[in-house]
Amino acid sequence: MHTHCLIVYSSPTPGFEAEYNTWYNETHIPDVLRIPGFTGAERYKLPPTEAEPIRYVALYQMNTTDPDTAVAELTKRAGTPEMIISDALDSAGTVVTLTTAVSK
Repeated sequence: MHTHCLIVYSSPTPGFEAEYNTWYNETHIPDVLRIPGFTGAERYKLPPTEAEPIRYVALYQMNTTDPDTAVAELTKRAGTPEMIISDALDSAGTVVTLTTAVSK
């Protein structure tokens, strides 16, 4: 198996930070971890800036030889009953990057 990390930068819809965090921690992360290849997740709050006043980053650990298939399955499930996307997520500003480990 290879180790990968899916890095997701996102922000709540203005005025919905509490709902966003509840949905992310209690619904979204468990939904993602049901996808084969995803093995863990951590979330962090980034310091606010004028350009991005509230922004979070989620790191999803993956152990798979085919990370593209795991990410494709995540994309397929997003917005379905298998992975409900909350209106508290400001999806317009979400950025996703897939990385591959080069050291332990």
